[in-house]
Amino acid sequence: MANPKKAICFVTNELYPLGPGGIGRMLYNFARLNEEMGLPADFHFLVPQTLIDSRPDAGDLLQAAFENIATIHVCPALPATPTQMAQLLARAQEHPWTSEWLYGNSPAYHLGLLAAEERRGAPFDVIEFPDFGGWAVATIEAKRAKLAFADTLISARIHSTQGMLYGVERYANDPGHWAGIMFDAERHLFAHADLIVGHDPEITAHTARFYGLEQRWKGRSRLEFPPVFLKTGPDVYERADKVVPPQDTRDCDDFLFGSRLQPVKRPDLFIRAAILFLERHPNHEGRFRLVCNGWDRAFVDGLK
Repeated sequence: MANPKKAICFVTNELYPLGPGGIGRMLYNFARLNEEMGLPADFHFLVPQTLIDSRPDAGDLLQAAFENIATIHVCPALPATPTQMAQLLARAQEHPWTSEWLYGNSPAYHLGLLAAEERRGAPFDVIEFPDFGGWAVATIEAKRAKLAFADTLISARIHSTQGMLYGVERYANDPGHWAGIMFDAERHLFAHADLIVGHDPEITAHTARFYGLEQRWKGRSRLEFPPVFLKTGPDVYERADKVVPPQDTRDCDDFLFGSRLQPVKRPDLFIRAAILFLERHPNHEGRFRLVCNGWDRAFVDGLK
C-alpha cells in the first residue's frame, strides 16, 4: 500500500492574493509547484483572523486561489476561546505596553494548529514557521513538553527576523521595551526547530553567527531556493524557468528594483544611482522602475 501524502501546514500572517507581501507570494508559489508535481503533499495554511478581516472579500479570494490545491485554516479569536490562558491574553491585548500583548500571537497560532489538526483528523507531518515575529514559542514549548506535535517536524524558514533588522535599521525603528522579548522569541524558533531552511548560503551562515547557533544547526539545516511562478494571463501561472520572455528589440535597458521599500533594502541607493547614471547618460531611453511597496508612509514619501 502506498504511503499517504505528507501533510504540511505553513503558518503565516500574509498570503497571496491578499496583500503584496513576499512571504505570502512565496507560499502561494509552493502550492502551485505542489499542484504542478501532481499534489504529492497535502498543503495547509494557517492564517490569523486579522488577514480575513483585511477586506470584505478576503475569504472568497483565498478560497478561489487555493481551491483543490490547499486548505485554509483561521486562528480562533482569543476572546472567544474559553481557556484560562486565552482569556488572560485576550485581556492583555487591551494593554499593549505589556509583554503578554506580544506573546498573545503565539498561543493564538498554537490554538489554530490544534484546531486544524482536529479538523483534518490527524496530526501534521510538518509545521513551518517563518522566522519573523516569534510566533512559534507556544507550539515549540508544547512539543518540548510532550503536550502536542510529538511526531511533527517543526521547520523554520529563514527570511529576516526583526532582531536582525534592528541591527541594521537601528535608527529607523522606534525603541520599545518589548523589542528584546520579540528578538528572544524569534531566536527561540531557530534554537529549537527540528529543521532550518535557508534560501542563500551567506544569509544562512550570517544568521547562524548572529544568534550563536552554528553548532546547533549542524545536521539540521538545508538550502532550498523557493519556486518562482509568473502570472501570464487571467488565472494562468507558469514557472518562471518555463516562460519565454517577450522579445525586446530596443537598444536600451530598463533597470528594476523589486524589493520592499524599507531602509535595510536601501531603495535610496537605487534612486541615487539612477540619478547619477542619467546625469552621465542623458540620452538613455530606458527607465528605472521601483516595482514594490512599503509599509512606512513617511519613508516612502521621503523616497518620492
